Amino acid sequence: LLYDVIYHQERDWGIIDLGCGDCCTLDFLAASGFRNLHGIDLQLKSNSENVAYTLYQGDLTKTPLVDNSIELAVSISVIEHGVELPAFFAEVSRLLKTDGLLL
Repeated sequence: LLYDVIYHQERDWGIIDLGCGDCCTLDFLAASGFRNLHGIDLQLKSNSENVAYTLYQGDLTKTPLVDNSIELAVSISVIEHGVELPAFFAEVSRLLKTDGLLL
């Protein structure tokens, strides 16, 4: 589904992986040519030196990104692990540009 959504999109889209874990989604996006990539997780597991994305250690409901700066927010297999849903959706709403997407 992610591939279907991003295939024809501009490669400068702002994308954040909320709960990026080992960065496999970010690695996939970078390999697909996307350049404006961000990831956040409570515990960063990646030792990646991939300069295609910026990583933040912290709470995915309180990201350091500015309002309306993201076209796509991705959170795969994350929110079912105790994430406070109202805070999560409020943060995603703050981050997404008009017509932005959450997967």
